[in-house]
Amino acid sequence: MEFGLTLPVFLMLVFGTLDLGRAIVAYNLISEGARAGARAGYIQQTAAAVSAAVSAETGALGPGVQVQSAFCTSNPESCSPSDTLPYVRVTVSVPYEPMVGQVVGGTSITLRSTCQMYLP
Repeated sequence: MEFGLTLPVFLMLVFGTLDLGRAIVAYNLISEGARAGARAGYIQQTAAAVSAAVSAETGALGPGVQVQSAFCTSNPESCSPSDTLPYVRVTVSVPYEPMVGQVVGGTSITLRSTCQMYLP
């Protein structure tokens, strides 16, 4: 009787811990992808180079990875008025669906990481 009452709680704790670990790994991958994309944008200053670098780092996450890159160069039209230095900014996001959320009816969570490097 007690086993039947405690088993669901124990399993939710175990799967919740596994979900937390999966989320940390996914966030680490998109964080590294944003850094790699910013480095590629710093060197080559093209959106194609940024996307290729991010895809190389985040390939294990599958096709749901979204990349946004913004270049603020010496052209004043590409920058906002508050920007004083040229930069490249890369934002990587991916939807994450926890295992526990599928059991209790949760929704997906969007993990997002941004990296910005100033251009010379």
